Amino acid sequence: KGQHIVELDKLFNILPTPIKLMVDSPDTLLEIVMDLGKPLILKCTTGKKIFDNYVITQKEINQLEDNLGEFGPDNRAGLDGTIHRLSRIKARSGKTVGFTIRIGKTVPDAAALITDIIESGDNILIVGSPGKGKTSILRNAAYSLSTTTDLSVVIVDSSNEIAGDADVPHPSVGDSRRLQVPFKSDQHLVMIEAVENDC
Repeated sequence: KGQHIVELDKLFNILPTPIKLMVDSPDTLLEIVMDLGKPLILKCTTGKKIFDNYVITQKEINQLEDNLGEFGPDNRAGLDGTIHRLSRIKARSGKTVGFTIRIGKTVPDAAALITDIIESGDNILIVGSPGKGKTSILRNAAYSLSTTTDLSVVIVDSSNEIAGDADVPHPSVGDSRRLQVPFKSDQHLVMIEAVENDC
């Protein structure tokens, strides 16, 4: 695997200050878990850190929600130009009571080993268990094809993990265009739209 690049500036701009200060090793950060009335949890490549002396309040939940703006029907929001995934947990009343913030990381040259197959135009099926780099390969392939060829590259992604979940896609997809899929059941319709509209 190549070296991960972690971009936390935009995420840190919306987090409550005390939480930012608890991240002592940003390069190892995988996930931030904020649940109302429970200790802050930071999941890192080095293990899970539970801050028993720091309990999440409704004020912090509301602050983060206000900073994020609009959520999709899947209770996810994104930050423009990032691939971080922010999911909220809602109570029965509709009030937000928690967040899971998954830290997005890019891996430059992740598709280097399959460049010849990509350029050949043959179909590729990428299979693997979670966390093994499938999305990184797709992201890097989109970048490569969109910046080094005259091909129109369109990303249709039901989970919005390739280019990010916000309106502005992450720069790691190069000149690719992206069509977001509001509901997974509509993915085929969005793919047809991409072809029909020559995106």
